[in-house]
Amino acid sequence: MSPEISSMLSLTPVTVAESEEEFTRHVVNYPPDVWGDHFFNCTLNNETAQAMKKEVEMLKEQVREELLATLVDPLQCPIYVNTLELLRVAYHFNNEVEDALQCIYKNHHSWGKEDSLYLTSLRFRLLRQHGIYISCGIC
Repeated sequence: MSPEISSMLSLTPVTVAESEEEFTRHVVNYPPDVWGDHFFNCTLNNETAQAMKKEVEMLKEQVREELLATLVDPLQCPIYVNTLELLRVAYHFNNEVEDALQCIYKNHHSWGKEDSLYLTSLRFRLLRQHGIYISCGIC
């Protein structure tokens, strides 16, 4: 530990009595945070919380519609599903993602040599990742 940090931290021994046994535990006094307690005291009034919930639901419905619209495009569908998973919001759309994966699986015979390696590997990974078996020879 650097001398600057060790000088900022002071170890204070504290005696703790626990079921007739006493032992010494060192307590560290950290310097105050530069952010203060701003984030601890962030409270929303009911109107703001309701407005945020309404906006979230509206955005989720918009994403759901966009995902369903990509089902007809075999090139965009796996990319959109992958994007939702990378953003860690795919759990909001489990049924739609499942439909998209089934659509990708049903059309795996039409994957051609004109498809890029990225798209082929993305389809393969998404299907395998979700427990849908697909032979690596098909890709």
